[in-house]
Amino acid sequence: MRKEKGFTLIELMIVVAIIAIIAAIAIPNLLRSKMAADESTTMSSMKTIATQQAIFRQQAEVDQNGNGAGEYGLLGEMAGELALRPATTVIANPAYISQQYRTGGNGGIGASAGLAQKSGYWYRLFLSNAAGGDATLVGDDFALGGNTTNGGTAADPEAMGLQESAFAVYAWPTELRSTGARAFFINEVGEVYGTKMGTKTYDGAAVKPDANAAYINGQPVFKSRISSGATTGNDGNQWFPTGG
Repeated sequence: MRKEKGFTLIELMIVVAIIAIIAAIAIPNLLRSKMAADESTTMSSMKTIATQQAIFRQQAEVDQNGNGAGEYGLLGEMAGELALRPATTVIANPAYISQQYRTGGNGGIGASAGLAQKSGYWYRLFLSNAAGGDATLVGDDFALGGNTTNGGTAADPEAMGLQESAFAVYAWPTELRSTGARAFFINEVGEVYGTKMGTKTYDGAAVKPDANAAYINGQPVFKSRISSGATTGNDGNQWFPTGG
């Protein structure tokens, strides 16, 4: 009669060793592929936001000073989550961007206040909140937004003018070296910039870029040009056009 024969201890150890070697090769490759996919999706999303911002402004969904020019929107406003400024009960319908960009508006809680999350990245959009000639003051969905039933209050007149001409959006990994290795920036010009975060790193909801991070060091937000290559941003990082 034929006898059944199992694996010896040495054979089992060899199998385990082979599996470990395969995993050691495959897992980093899979992680890099995932990060590359998340970064590619994020760059595409940034372009979509910039494009939809231009349409939002053209449609004058928000026109706080009533001059017909229209201002750029908050993420929550464009996602059809927050009522439009100033203090209206109107929701953008249809929405301009995916509901994945919902931020909670000024009802946001904790470190994620004013932030949206999509495809392994946090997003934060800034508009001017200038007052008394100070162009360095900025606000995001948490500072400027209302909630789902009542839009935020009207901005300072100087801020209204700057909101007609400029916005800034940053995106950075929800988990550095796991969902992404770079941070990204876009504004009304519509070109995506990226940084490998050599000096200042951004990681998760609690460690996020300031509004002036990608602008030339020492210059105010919205009245300055973007850092590029030889010039560092206010965060000490070098920001480069991604070609996206």
